[in-house]
Amino acid sequence: MSKEAPLPEISEVERFGELGARLKLLICLNDSTQFKYVNSTWTDLLGWTREELLSRPFLDFVHPEDRSPSAQTYSDAQEGIPRHGFRNRYRKKDGEYLTLEWVGVVVGDVGFSVAQDVSQVVRNEERLRIIQQVVLNAADSILVLDFSGRIVDWNLGATQTLGWTSDQMLGKHWVDVLLSDEAKETDLREFEEVANSGRTRVFETVWQVAGGGFVDLAVSLSPVKDKTGRVHLISVIARNITGDIKIAATLRQMERLAHIGGWDVDLHDMSVEWTEET
Repeated sequence: MSKEAPLPEISEVERFGELGARLKLLICLNDSTQFKYVNSTWTDLLGWTREELLSRPFLDFVHPEDRSPSAQTYSDAQEGIPRHGFRNRYRKKDGEYLTLEWVGVVVGDVGFSVAQDVSQVVRNEERLRIIQQVVLNAADSILVLDFSGRIVDWNLGATQTLGWTSDQMLGKHWVDVLLSDEAKETDLREFEEVANSGRTRVFETVWQVAGGGFVDLAVSLSPVKDKTGRVHLISVIARNITGDIKIAATLRQMERLAHIGGWDVDLHDMSVEWTEET
């Protein structure tokens, strides 16, 4: 790009149609590493004055970790290689950073770039990534059913408890592969209640496991609603309570034995005898 090329009027941006409609942060660059023009949104959002922004190389405002890819993107743009959707972090005057997403275009010998502040989008993406990791690695079985009852998500806990992998289970109907004959009526009734009422249901049930056999589970079915508030997915959290049930059965048996009788010990003469009294 030529350094001598005059800057076009900023109204030229309107020629870009959709790009102009998306305009948030506008910069204009000649064949140099400094801004030649910034619109008022830059000063409002970043806190720098226009003079400060125009007096220093643009990389001075970029996060150190993002400078190398930013420089490469700028070089690509000079060569006519599109890099739409590139993100980097720009430093505000107070020291905080904003994440910007870029779209660039060349008009004659001058490059225009438009950026949007996507900082909140990035934070939401990070929160979603963390939640996905928590769900994926949870010890409890966590699966998601669509409104028809087909499995659309399956975590590692479900594989450990039930034996099937996500590749084996995604797309299958939970009734066909999970529900034991004795559980089908109850579990389907609970599913329909969540779908129709939008309220969480908690109950105990018995499901089948891979290779045969069954497992006792405490299950929570919860609605997942779309933006309109309509239930369109059902989340399932299932905890293996087989061990708890066995312990409870043992305790009940011990309780029954305790009411049958017991050993009577006479500490005076050290005699021991069985008595029907408890």
